[in-house]
Amino acid sequence: SELLSNLLMNSSPDAKFRLGPKRTLEDIQLIRVCLHWVSVVLSVPTNPFSKLFHAAQEMKKEYLPGMPEDSSAALLKVMAGHGVWLCPNDHIYFVGNCTATNASGKCQQCGADIGNAAGQKSHTAAAGNRRIGKIDKNGKIVPDNPYSGATEGMAEYNPEKLAPKGYVVIDGSDDVCRGLQEVSVRIVRLLLNAVLYVHSTEEATSEAHLVTQIEAGQCSKKLKAFLLKYIKELRNNLKLSFEDVSYLLHCIIHNFYLHFPQKYPQGIAELSQPKKRIAFEIWMVQACIKPVTHNPRVLIAKVRQQVSESPLILKWSKRFSDELDLQS
Repeated sequence: SELLSNLLMNSSPDAKFRLGPKRTLEDIQLIRVCLHWVSVVLSVPTNPFSKLFHAAQEMKKEYLPGMPEDSSAALLKVMAGHGVWLCPNDHIYFVGNCTATNASGKCQQCGADIGNAAGQKSHTAAAGNRRIGKIDKNGKIVPDNPYSGATEGMAEYNPEKLAPKGYVVIDGSDDVCRGLQEVSVRIVRLLLNAVLYVHSTEEATSEAHLVTQIEAGQCSKKLKAFLLKYIKELRNNLKLSFEDVSYLLHCIIHNFYLHFPQKYPQGIAELSQPKKRIAFEIWMVQACIKPVTHNPRVLIAKVRQQVSESPLILKWSKRFSDELDLQS
């Protein structure tokens, strides 16, 4: 594609991805990880990451790897007394006051019309918007069928529907979900954002801002910030340098390249159900991530041996990595 050609030829229209004399080493290492990852996901059978790259908009209706769990009972307690509704694409939203639809709006996750039908009298739900019930003081959703304001019908409460589809901007703390521990969650989210980051560099054709709901002109900048945030957290978790985290990510990416075609020779058509996402995440952790994070320094040393033949470079890179006394 034109995007990959521009990146490989160092002629990206986005200056953030063009290499030059003022580039920092960490910038170059980050770009290499991103290009390695995108090259791999596009070279193996269809997978959630390649689908995100080729048809980003379609992934708004699927459960993306690494995205957060349900909104939790804690949130529901905060929303006690609110009505619970579903948008046409099964994303949950809440209505206060009388709990029936009054104002019109857009779904934060998919952009569909929610709330009241535009131009209609109050308590006339927008097309495809169904009511589930009302949240009691204990954070429990209580069905209230029949409900006169549910002009588009009622829906049964399903906890899985609290798990958001599509991309979710995660600014707060949500480091453990679906049994995945901190390191695994951060790696999966980093890889997901890396795909969108590369995609966003071709602003004229990129759909990354539509998927993330981040302003088009700020999309690549925001996504890069997410990547650096996850790398920093991985450095703290694993006690590694920036360079070592990049080596670790390259190892994980290589594992994906080796094992995904064996596990999914026909690829993955879609992740339209939470259970399918869970199965894919479990496989990714077991086959790609844990073999690397279990003993990262051993694998990092092997990678370093492969990328440099200079004994002097190997010696000093190990010193920086291990934070040894440079006077010794």
